[in-house]
Amino acid sequence: MNLGQTKALNLTIGNKGSTSLTLSLAASDNPRFAAALPLLTVPPGGAITVPVRFTPTTPGAQTGTLALASNDPVTPSFRVSLRGSGATAGPSEVVLRVDSGTFTGSLGHGHLQEVTNTLFVNRLTPPSYPATIKNVQIYFGNRTDALAVNTPITIASATHPAGSPTISGLTVGTVDLVPATVTSVGGFITYTVPAKTLTSGDFVVGFLVANRPGVFPADLDKTPPSQGRSYISVDGIVFSVIDTFGSSTTGNFGIRATVTVGN
Repeated sequence: MNLGQTKALNLTIGNKGSTSLTLSLAASDNPRFAAALPLLTVPPGGAITVPVRFTPTTPGAQTGTLALASNDPVTPSFRVSLRGSGATAGPSEVVLRVDSGTFTGSLGHGHLQEVTNTLFVNRLTPPSYPATIKNVQIYFGNRTDALAVNTPITIASATHPAGSPTISGLTVGTVDLVPATVTSVGGFITYTVPAKTLTSGDFVVGFLVANRPGVFPADLDKTPPSQGRSYISVDGIVFSVIDTFGSSTTGNFGIRATVTVGN
């Protein structure tokens, strides 16, 4: 049983006698085991079930004894041995995302006449801590003005322990840059990144690319309300939320991350 959770099992008590059996008390010598037993009467030949609850607070095997009192003149009290085991919850994988999966927009510096190195990132918050990042998933659209297959990119993943809406290259935690390419279009591509663990705040993940004229590298989900968590940067220092550039750029990048949370 995971620590802090409660498991209830039924204890069945039967009456083989010819008169009613009255149970008047249930006590446990281990507070991790508990049974709610008010004054109960079991008719002759009948039986009742009593829920016994186990709530471990420390890992490992635990034992206890449940003592019950009755009006049975032969056995006025009896004991039931209890045993349980506490375990820490294992890690679970979670995909962090701000998009809904429908990409009808795009963003980039394709209107400029020169090549501009640009970072496209999302700020993603895990549901609990510690959280360790495993990979980054990026959607590349099948558009005439999208990045072509085999285009070189750099996958960026960083920690942002402060968890604030303001991102700066001077205040983020550890940053990893992994060379990669666009291997296909029209779907998500998964890129493995070095494992980094957070105990607070966010992960900042995305990609860096040489944004050429006429190309809009990032796919934009404009269906849900904007989460205000998609940013661009041309110097790696100043990051701007894309919503600040106008209604046409409001939305969420198709950039996700898989993390493990828990012990």
